[in-house]
Amino acid sequence: MRKKILVVDDNRLMREFMANLLQTRGMEVSLAENGFEALDILTSFRPDIIFIDLVMPKIDGGKLCRIIRNMAHLDECYLVVISAAAAEMGDDFKEFGADACIAKGAFDQMAKHVLAVIEMAQSKDDTGTPILGTEKIQPRQMTRELLRRKQHLESIIDSISDGIIETYADRVVSANPAAAFLFSQSPESLIGLSFPGLFSEKVRPHITSLMVAANVPPPGTVNTTIPSSHGDRFVVVKRLPMVTEDDTRLFLLTDVTKLKKADEKIQKTHQRQEEKVALRTADLTRTNQQLNQEISERKKTATALIENQKLFNQFMQHTPSIAFIKDLKGRYVYVNESYQKLFGLDLHSCIGKTDDELWPPEIAQKLKENDELVITLNEAIVKVEVIKINDETHHQLVSKFPILKDGQPSAVGGCATDITRRVQAEEDRSELIEKLQGARKMEALGSLAGGVAHDLSNILSGIVSYPELMLLDLDERSPLRKPLVTIKKAAERAAATVQDLMVLAKRDMPVKKVVNLNDMVDQYRQNPEHAKILEDHPDLKITPSLEPHLHNISGSPVRLEKMIAHLVTNAAGAVLGSGHIHLETENIHFEKPPDGSLEIPPGDYVSLTVADSGCALDPKQRKRIFEPFFTNKVLGRNDTGLGMAVVWGTVNDHKGRIELRATDAGNTFVLYFPAIRDEPAR
Repeated sequence: MRKKILVVDDNRLMREFMANLLQTRGMEVSLAENGFEALDILTSFRPDIIFIDLVMPKIDGGKLCRIIRNMAHLDECYLVVISAAAAEMGDDFKEFGADACIAKGAFDQMAKHVLAVIEMAQSKDDTGTPILGTEKIQPRQMTRELLRRKQHLESIIDSISDGIIETYADRVVSANPAAAFLFSQSPESLIGLSFPGLFSEKVRPHITSLMVAANVPPPGTVNTTIPSSHGDRFVVVKRLPMVTEDDTRLFLLTDVTKLKKADEKIQKTHQRQEEKVALRTADLTRTNQQLNQEISERKKTATALIENQKLFNQFMQHTPSIAFIKDLKGRYVYVNESYQKLFGLDLHSCIGKTDDELWPPEIAQKLKENDELVITLNEAIVKVEVIKINDETHHQLVSKFPILKDGQPSAVGGCATDITRRVQAEEDRSELIEKLQGARKMEALGSLAGGVAHDLSNILSGIVSYPELMLLDLDERSPLRKPLVTIKKAAERAAATVQDLMVLAKRDMPVKKVVNLNDMVDQYRQNPEHAKILEDHPDLKITPSLEPHLHNISGSPVRLEKMIAHLVTNAAGAVLGSGHIHLETENIHFEKPPDGSLEIPPGDYVSLTVADSGCALDPKQRKRIFEPFFTNKVLGRNDTGLGMAVVWGTVNDHKGRIELRATDAGNTFVLYFPAIRDEPAR
């Protein structure tokens, strides 16, 4: 029976090679340039064996394997992955359902392996080595690292709560579980579907408008409701900027259902409270007017005056709000019991006194200005007044109104409700919203950094290696040697930047090695990068002060040494002319969390201090110093702005804390890492 073969590879030469090899042996061969073409072919073509390139645009080989494995009519199909990184993959190809793997190499060698795999598929023999063609290929550490980082980044994207969908043209090429949850589907079932088609016809034009090229960067977001098996979800769809192919788009789908419901509840509560305050203010105003009228009517008799006074006092004593009356000269003629309790004053210390005698000058001035406004306008006003009581700041919603006699103000009355808790709640809410926005910004930047670093790494691999190969065959006196060396050094600097981007992109990387920070400092001081700093700053002194019996920590030596390098580079940039940088390690034990905002749990820690004698950071710079891509020319920095962001990411990945102190003497960064009692492996 004639075998049916499908070859999926974005390389034209590879497709032609496979077609010639297999067709000359009487096999029926179908070719696809990418995952989308392959899925379209599989609707009418049922192959026996599918050869799939691992790295392809739109849909990569691993994802395509998973999709095919979920197709019931292809459950007997034999899947073979063809990859240039086979030597670095190990058995990872089995995780996405492939049966065998062939390493890309010379066509004559690959032909043997392709025919061998076809024989294995026909005989159902899986006892041999599943990866063919790696015997002449040396594993590459960088490729392994990139594969691990790619897997790490994919696991992060799969674990975040926001939905992320990548499209090519208008079709979905990638979706994380959170996005699939919103549409009540699996991530694989979304692949190939029209992205605007996932939404209702009402919002479909708005979704389409986010995808057009003129919207880069996107001007806004689309708010919509998505019906799902989990109930209607209110979702904010936002297009994220990304540097990639013109037709590739990345969308963030944030489920704000709980936030929207909570906000609606807060708005309703706020409205009810405002209505109650307004009703209470109106009631008190009407009551005071009635009392004044009754006093005027009963003024002729002492008995009527006494009865009216008792009624007024009883009402004011039992109201939870404070109340007061001042004459036109600003002297208190009445304060209720709530007023006396709140401010810790007795009746005799208030009556007859003015605001100048009771309050500090700045508070008294504001109170008098409000009284004068009531008398001038001859109408009530409502304002928020801030008063300090026993070193505590209180916010009072104050209603002041004129007390009239013959149509003219004869006194100023007022009542106030303490709204300090409500003001604090609003401030806390604003702070939480700001932190949430910052976290989402860092997630988006991490995703962007990972994508950029992946693309740049592929580009730079050739730029770094080819000049080095050319230099080997080039005469020492050749005029081309100096330009090639310059290109090689520039590419190496770019590669270092890519490494920083990859560190910025990954989070919660497991660190299992036992490390001593003293060793990291010593290794850094022997690093050529340290020598380069001393060469560029001849008047700069870098002195270490290391704890001789320093505890160990659990960490990544490479990232910790890189962290120290970034800290010293940042410190050197802050020093203008001559100066010094001090490196210090120390064992520290916290019985309780230290004062301030460090939020460090009690326990044993190892601290690393990097102090410079340069220009002190101002508050704005201190707030943004760890943001990715933030640079400050005042400090003389000429890097990409990733160094301190990498420091922050490294400290957090090692469960540590970082403290920044800026004084006239310079800047001091203190890093705290949890200490361990393990000894390093020998």
